[in-house]
Amino acid sequence: MSDAPTDTTTRLLVGPRRLGERVDVFVAGSTDLSRRAARKLIADGLVKRNGTVLRVQSRTVEAGDVVDVLL
Repeated sequence: MSDAPTDTTTRLLVGPRRLGERVDVFVAGSTDLSRRAARKLIADGLVKRNGTVLRVQSRTVEAGDVVDVLL
């Protein structure tokens, strides 16, 4: 039996075309997740922007932001 974690972190880099998008829209559009699933991950504290946990889905992203999503 393996002790390795089963969770996977996906790291996303925000490009200039995605500037100003809500974080839930950005995560859904950058992964195969629905917006509803992205909002749930955010509410559960599983999404970070530049190392800071986000809990509010309406926060916007800026070009150069790094968004980590724990799946």
